[in-house]
Amino acid sequence: MHELLQRQLEQYIGSPEAILPEWQPFIDAVEQTYRHAEAQAAYIEEQGQALLDVVQSVALGNLDVEVDIPEGVEILSELAVGIEMMIDDLSATMASQQQAQREVERRALQLATAAQVSHAATSILDPDELLQQVVELAYQRLHLYYAGLFLVDLTGERTGEPGKWAVLRAGTGEAGRQMVSDGHRLEVGGDSMIGRCVAEKEARIALYAGEERVRFRNPLLPDTRSEMALPLLARGKVIGAMTVQSDREAAFTDDDIAVLQTMADQVATAIENARLFRQTEGALLETEALYAAGRAVSQLSGLEEMVQKLCDVVVEHLGYASSWVALVDEQGQILKGVAGAGVGSTDEIVYTEIIMSPSLHNPSVQAALTGETLVIDDVLTDARADDIDAAARAFLGRMASIPIVTGSRVAGVLAVNRPATTPAISAREVDLLEAIADQAAIAVQNVSLFEQTQLALREISCLNDIGRQVNENLPLEEFLQWTAERIPPAMKYSDVCVTAIEWGDQVYGDRSALESRYQIVSSLNVGDENVGRVTIAYTEERDFVDAESGLIGNIARRISSYIENRQLAEQTRANLVETATLYRTSQSIGQSQSPSDLLRSLKELAEYFNMHSISYREIAARDADGLPTHINVYPYGIVDGKWVLHDPVLNVPTSGPAAAAMVRAPEQILIYQDAEDPGCSMPEAVRENLRKTGNRGAMTIALTARGNVIGFLSFVSPTPLINVSRRYTDVILPTLSDQIAIVLHNLQLIEQTEAALRETQLLYETSRAIAAAATPQQLLDTLVKSANVKGSKRCSLIAFEEHDPGTRPEWMERVAIWQREGTVDEIELQRLEMAKLPSTKLWEKDRIVIINDVAKEERLTEKRRAFLIDTLHIHAAVTVPLVSRERWVGVYVIEFDQPQAITERDVANYLPIADQVALAFQNQRQRERIEARARQEQVLREIIARVRGNDPETVVRTAVRELGTALGRPAFIRLGSEKELTQPLARGDGQTSQVEGGA
Repeated sequence: MHELLQRQLEQYIGSPEAILPEWQPFIDAVEQTYRHAEAQAAYIEEQGQALLDVVQSVALGNLDVEVDIPEGVEILSELAVGIEMMIDDLSATMASQQQAQREVERRALQLATAAQVSHAATSILDPDELLQQVVELAYQRLHLYYAGLFLVDLTGERTGEPGKWAVLRAGTGEAGRQMVSDGHRLEVGGDSMIGRCVAEKEARIALYAGEERVRFRNPLLPDTRSEMALPLLARGKVIGAMTVQSDREAAFTDDDIAVLQTMADQVATAIENARLFRQTEGALLETEALYAAGRAVSQLSGLEEMVQKLCDVVVEHLGYASSWVALVDEQGQILKGVAGAGVGSTDEIVYTEIIMSPSLHNPSVQAALTGETLVIDDVLTDARADDIDAAARAFLGRMASIPIVTGSRVAGVLAVNRPATTPAISAREVDLLEAIADQAAIAVQNVSLFEQTQLALREISCLNDIGRQVNENLPLEEFLQWTAERIPPAMKYSDVCVTAIEWGDQVYGDRSALESRYQIVSSLNVGDENVGRVTIAYTEERDFVDAESGLIGNIARRISSYIENRQLAEQTRANLVETATLYRTSQSIGQSQSPSDLLRSLKELAEYFNMHSISYREIAARDADGLPTHINVYPYGIVDGKWVLHDPVLNVPTSGPAAAAMVRAPEQILIYQDAEDPGCSMPEAVRENLRKTGNRGAMTIALTARGNVIGFLSFVSPTPLINVSRRYTDVILPTLSDQIAIVLHNLQLIEQTEAALRETQLLYETSRAIAAAATPQQLLDTLVKSANVKGSKRCSLIAFEEHDPGTRPEWMERVAIWQREGTVDEIELQRLEMAKLPSTKLWEKDRIVIINDVAKEERLTEKRRAFLIDTLHIHAAVTVPLVSRERWVGVYVIEFDQPQAITERDVANYLPIADQVALAFQNQRQRERIEARARQEQVLREIIARVRGNDPETVVRTAVRELGTALGRPAFIRLGSEKELTQPLARGDGQTSQVEGGA
């Protein structure tokens, strides 16, 4: 009998013997019930302990434990199911947490890679090195299958079709190296992700590469499963695209585009900066070449030596394989080589002579005949070079022939070449070569003038010697013999010159002169009688110049007449002074480094022709027809007996007809003969000015460079300019003006190059500062430092709230401000509605808005003008739009407390800086969003960590408390049925419960 039943029977009945027989079945049933209950209790205890072990295992972090659901005990079954559901919920939560952690780590890796790319972008100036560094960083840090970078061939240098192809410039792995070597390219807008990405300026993702319709399937990259293409945007233009590929499907998300696009934008800006840096280096090399050419021309040496130095400059400074200079003979029939440098420059090739036939297929001959530059991309295939020697054609490759023009005559040709494997000769290179050819023209002119001077000196010396001999009254025979021997040293080719003087029946000098084929003859006349002749001859083929013909005539006259000799001697001395003056003036002009130097170089010439004032009037501005509206005046004149260089007068308005007439007809020389002559035609203002300064005559000549009038050179004389010689107006002044114009044009080119170098350096430094800026205020400080805001009262950086691209923004926020020292206005960084501000309706997305005088601004109402002036104390403003990837993100505003005179040219340099600021500003916003998301994920992880292992009510209370703390405001969770939750909140009603938490 069961012990418990036995104790109960003993308690209530007594001994077991007192139990009646009819009670026995009932007692047996009770005993069976006790035993069943005892077994059931043991089973419940065993299953409960098992469930408790499961809960303890879960609390220790083991979520893989299995839950056995007990049978026969409903409450234990429900409890086991609840525990199993709790384990599933915890597993899902842990998986989500792990996924979030992986996503944060992945995003952090992307940002770190972007930072490394940004560092490389600001520190590497070689484009090829930069491109390879970028793809290698992306490949290694982001664990990619492949990364590559394409650039659009905008110039056609690599493909021959400008703007049609995107060419692979850098790639990872052996496949990348092979594709770069093979010149792999994809058509812009074609059936490839890169082509569409470039054409549409948008990133593209292929999550399942095998299913993507518009995609180039590359046999060298067979394991690509997903791909993303990112456009490279620099200053609003697509310059290429970057491809990143993974061997996993769905490896990229839309969020990846934001981070990787930022990296791509930084790469694009760096590529553009590197390109600008290389352009600046090229411009510097060009400037050095021009300077070296100028030095070669300015040195006093023979023609062959000068042009040889120019050939050396072209090869050494500009990188051509060879260069060649040939000159046209005086008859214009033969092109004679005189100098050469570089590959193949043998004497046989350099000193060759070519007959200038119009039918000859030779680019140098055609350039000499037409006076036009001729560029040939491939000498082997171009029919225009068919008549060049076959051996020479084999190595010439690309070739350019530039005419050397002196005045209206083609004096020769400068020819250059380089291998056909090099880039085509560009228009910019042609401009530089033409500038070098102009230097060669100066060399030809200088040497020609030098030779003419030398020849004139020899002629003058000869004539003077003859004159002295005439004065010595030597016997005629002795004088004629001496003269015949004295003439050859005065000739151009004295070493092959002989002279014979026939008088009466005698021949004095060298009789062979009478039998030579190359001779000039002059009669000896005494009165009207021919008494003999003078014969000057060359024993070899030579051409006589006009001066030599004049010499023989002069000699004949000197022999004929003592009086003529005296007159000619006097004239000769004058010619000597004039020639020497012109020569020194020409040399000084060639060495000038500024307009002031040029004016000083003309002092001796002005004094020689009795001019007391010189001025250079540089055209500073033109109207739509190209006529001058403003000039810069550089005056130089005699004050109190001394030449004084006055300060230049800049931007002087000019509306008179004289300047316009000289621009239309630059070959005309304007001469005002005499201010005191009422019949002399001249503007009354000019007449009055001449009288005030004590002068009588004035003369102006246009300065023309490369077909354009760049300014005017004016001379003023205290004496009338009535008998100005035609030699002075038709030869001397035009020759000098051409040389002056070329020098001034070269100075302008050098100044423009130096200005471009300074601007590029400023852009480069500003770009680095913008890339390093971490806050809007730092961006604004960089803008204020780099852009000219002199005289401004305040500068602001204003951000727009997100808005549709086709609409104007409605709200804005002033996120950074700079005020001039001493400004007392207090301006808050606050959010404002744009419609309530006076000048925002004038802001435009696509251009800079300039208000030079608010009081006169017709685009504003009178009320708004008054508000700006009286309330905000603003009298002028400049608004620069900030646009990033075609989205208007804000404006940069410069405000002035005085009216201004700002032009679009003054603020043109703001635009490239504004593009970079807009991009940096967007990057800062993107970084803030990512950091905010990371903070939220961190809060969730901390909440999960705090609630793990607690009972449901503790879990809920902990979660709502931590959530309220993170949000900084009260939070609660209300529990109950759907109907109860619709009722007002009540405490202690027994139906609903509230769990509170928060800060």
